[in-house]
Amino acid sequence: MRIKSKWGRGVHEGKVVSVVDGKRIFIHLRPAIETHSLGNMATRRSQSVLTAAIDNVHKIADHMSEPFTHAKRDDVVVLLYASDETRIAALTVLGLGDA
Repeated sequence: MRIKSKWGRGVHEGKVVSVVDGKRIFIHLRPAIETHSLGNMATRRSQSVLTAAIDNVHKIADHMSEPFTHAKRDDVVVLLYASDETRIAALTVLGLGDA
């Protein structure tokens, strides 16, 4: 899986905008305890919201590949991280290091 990412600007400020195997996907990194706020995410009608729980640094690529495989162009993927360690690992997989 090829992933190229950057931090969003303008209307996408605070999101990670990634191209995964040629598809642009909008990514939100959120602590796992914030699941109550997922219903407030603004998406366009044609977008789907896919989620993945990131709780194991050693299996991070496996956890992240599932929603990326099913996402269509311009979908929203929410990565719910369990700890700061898993957040850093997710950013590393996205190619953003510890940003």
